[in-house]
Amino acid sequence: MSNWKDLKSASDLNNQNIDTIKNEILEDISIFIEKNQNNRANLISLFTTLNAIVSEKSDDFFLSKEAEYIFYLTQLEGEVRRKKLNANRKLYRDKIAAKKWRDQIYKFIHEDRCSHALSKEACQQLDEMYEGMINDLKK
Repeated sequence: MSNWKDLKSASDLNNQNIDTIKNEILEDISIFIEKNQNNRANLISLFTTLNAIVSEKSDDFFLSKEAEYIFYLTQLEGEVRRKKLNANRKLYRDKIAAKKWRDQIYKFIHEDRCSHALSKEACQQLDEMYEGMINDLKK
């Protein structure tokens, strides 16, 4: 069992106890807040980061659309990821809409156009999401 800070990506969570990881994260946030209760700049930084992750509007947090998409694809999973990427139910019922959605994101993150270190992993995650949509159509 490793600490949550040792995990490199969301896929590393597969072999971890999710409840343990959640508790570690909450404890670390609590310790950070307690240590920095008088440091307004650090608390504002934490607030801004957490707010960007959980809020609907993240335009002010990410430096680029590429970074935003890559973060969502490589660091988030499940419903949170789908929501952030606007992967709505229609995409699971309409192959053309799903392809258009995938291709729109590809324009920002494809490794031929983007030099980000996680571009390839983000494309793989996007492909997996798209394949899941297409497979749902075949059922």
